[in-house]
Amino acid sequence: MWFLLPLVPLLLFPNVLTPLGLALVLLPWLCRWEERGHLTRRTPTDWPIAIILAMTLIGATVSDNPSLSLTTLCQVVAGVALFYGVVNWAWSGHRVWHVVFLLIASGVALALVAPLGTTWNRTKLFSASRLYDHIPAPLLPYETVNRNVLAGALALLVPVSVALLLFAPLSFLPRAQARSGRVGLLAATLTMLAVIILTQSRGAYLALAIGLLVMAFLRRPELLWGTPLLLMGVGVAVRRFGLYPLVDAMLVTDSLESLEARRQIWSAALGMIGHFPLSGIGLGTFDQVLSNVSPLPMRHGLKAHVNHAHNLFLQVGVDLGVVGLGAFVALLIISLRTAWGVWRFRGGREWQDANALGLGLLISLVVMVLHGLVDAVTWGTKPSVIPWLVMGLSVAVGGLKDRAPRPWADGDGGGSHEITNVSGSRESTRGLTRRDCTGANSPTST
Repeated sequence: MWFLLPLVPLLLFPNVLTPLGLALVLLPWLCRWEERGHLTRRTPTDWPIAIILAMTLIGATVSDNPSLSLTTLCQVVAGVALFYGVVNWAWSGHRVWHVVFLLIASGVALALVAPLGTTWNRTKLFSASRLYDHIPAPLLPYETVNRNVLAGALALLVPVSVALLLFAPLSFLPRAQARSGRVGLLAATLTMLAVIILTQSRGAYLALAIGLLVMAFLRRPELLWGTPLLLMGVGVAVRRFGLYPLVDAMLVTDSLESLEARRQIWSAALGMIGHFPLSGIGLGTFDQVLSNVSPLPMRHGLKAHVNHAHNLFLQVGVDLGVVGLGAFVALLIISLRTAWGVWRFRGGREWQDANALGLGLLISLVVMVLHGLVDAVTWGTKPSVIPWLVMGLSVAVGGLKDRAPRPWADGDGGGSHEITNVSGSRESTRGLTRRDCTGANSPTST
């Protein structure tokens, strides 16, 4: 997995090695170009990603704070490099599961390490002082992690592990190891869920709960008969507490003390997009522009410190302009559609694991969108590379549909030629048989 090595200086940004990391990211792709004649396999997401990169460079150029903009620039470059690294490396079907292991292992590592740099809130949703007393104080004073950012990143990974745990036969593992794999998935899921609970992040709770509910409905459509009961429960809660107070309680954060404050932030973000629709305001400068152009009301003599728009799509629009926002939405739609296609594809027993993986990736992206409506933790933060990994894995698995009935064959050996797959992109068929390429029951030939 050579494509991960140049990302290390970028993931530890900003530091003295950051410029070197930006240069090293290009090196593996240039080597690939020299060896295979092209930088990367073509995907339906190429144009949206190219536009995002172009608008990111423009946003860094127009910024009044180059150091902040460099951080966001590194995040986007690292994410794109990770996306295409996964797409190219996982073209060999059996490697898909290596990336899945990396995805889940990264979630477990984040859940175990990130709390060492997190300051916990003991009374945000529930009081559990004795529990938090046993958690060590932040051991990483110069590398802290926001609770909501941590919860948002882990909430993206839980659906993948849950889908594989509940719905995948794990046939890609030897039978003796399948049981151990299921135990590992259970441990990973519980670890990530435990840390999410500790963060007391309302947005992550709500997005993950709705996402897992959608997963249950997709997997067991008969559960939709219980929807009236669910709506009745929501109606009782609204009648008991009132709609506005209930929504207000769900959206309160450390920096925004009410729904009205959040609405002011959204309004200010829309104003910024209106003033800078083409170039954006400059990567990572939301707080700066907000304090100068549209300061928040004073509370108790202190102004709330707000670093982002508290909405993923508004934040992308603020940073990249309208064109960049459109490209980002297109990227999400393509990734969602690809994951949906993997989930719905019926290719026999050996596709059951891929179907479960497609369902998990689909719900992961749904959670990202839902959480993005009330927060922007997957953009402009260090864990923001995780969504790129999820989207890259969705595109990589989606490309395997064209190999039915042998989706997990190795596509790296032998001669090569080009075909056009169902998504309209052209792919190398190195080492595949004619039957692998077309999916038809024609005589095979090499």
